[in-house]
Amino acid sequence: MYDTSNIFSLWEANADGSNLHPLLPGWHTPPTECCGQWSPDGRFYVFQSRKTGNLWALPSGKSWLSFRKPKPVPLTTGPLGFGDLSFSPDGQRLYAVGSQSRGELVRYDPGAHQSRPFLGGISAGQVAFSLDGNWVSYVSFPDETLWRSRLDGSEKLQLTTGCAATLPQWSPDGTRIAYVAAVWGKPWQIYVISADGGTPQVVLPESTNQVDPTWSPDGTKILFGRASSQADAVPLQIEMVDVKTHQVEAIPGSQGLFSPRWSPDGRWIAAMSSDSRNIVVYDFQTRQWSPWYATTNGSAGYPVWSPDSQSLYFAAFMTGNPSQWRIRLGKHTAELVADLDGERRYGETWGVWTGVTPDGGVLFVRDASTQEIYALNLKYR
Repeated sequence: MYDTSNIFSLWEANADGSNLHPLLPGWHTPPTECCGQWSPDGRFYVFQSRKTGNLWALPSGKSWLSFRKPKPVPLTTGPLGFGDLSFSPDGQRLYAVGSQSRGELVRYDPGAHQSRPFLGGISAGQVAFSLDGNWVSYVSFPDETLWRSRLDGSEKLQLTTGCAATLPQWSPDGTRIAYVAAVWGKPWQIYVISADGGTPQVVLPESTNQVDPTWSPDGTKILFGRASSQADAVPLQIEMVDVKTHQVEAIPGSQGLFSPRWSPDGRWIAAMSSDSRNIVVYDFQTRQWSPWYATTNGSAGYPVWSPDSQSLYFAAFMTGNPSQWRIRLGKHTAELVADLDGERRYGETWGVWTGVTPDGGVLFVRDASTQEIYALNLKYR
């Protein structure tokens, strides 16, 4: 069972659905267990720790030691993460996919139809650029820590530790970075940290998820949305928080929208419909939302404004032809920027990321992970 506080917990019930209760109450706080399989003879339940990727076995307790409460036994201790479990018919072997996650940051050249390493091909993504184009921030994989550096990769500095950081955005003056982070057992929250490091500050303490921070042009406010798939009762809408006073207001008419992006000139907000199939735009002058673009195949995501606020880039997902597109203000048809079909891409917290450089280049993370099938020989005592 998963909830929006980044908790994964195992539950059990009788065959008729009665007596539903946690399988391992209090074993880990917060729990991070999931994805289990029973051995064919029912003696063991093997499951995965989402936090470490290690495998554990829990005896069923149906033995002469059943008066003692069974405890999980570790089967693996890393460095690989394991998943996709399957027992052999005789239960003597457990098959699992062992993975070592690594990405390669690349820039796609549409003219040459080639991808070249960006920032030296580091294992990172979620790249954001300062307004002056001199600095970048990015999230390293698989540890999901936030970094910043010069455009050439020099003056590199790690900004976060001990949490999963994602979706960074530079303040207009280039002195701060807003990002979304979570620790196990806590919801996704928006933080702001100095570009020179220091202690991050939570912008709006809440018990529900916040995602997609985007700065106002004067750097005093942050727009944000909610996760479109979240299971809590918070309405899906676009909200705005004052960074100093922490006062919050909803953008009128934004119900059912998420993934906001404030245009650099401050006039527009682009946002996605809850099904990710429609892009809409809000005009601060008229205070009205208008339909902008509707996908005909798949869905859209990771919108990025051009520096001149005249175009919006977005990625096409859930389609047989993954690609990057651009749509101009006043137009309702999109232009193909990059065809990424055939590229093996790295999947992370919010799916498969695609970004855009200030000069319109397309960035993505090539999947350089290794995956192999392992067989664990089981010996029962």
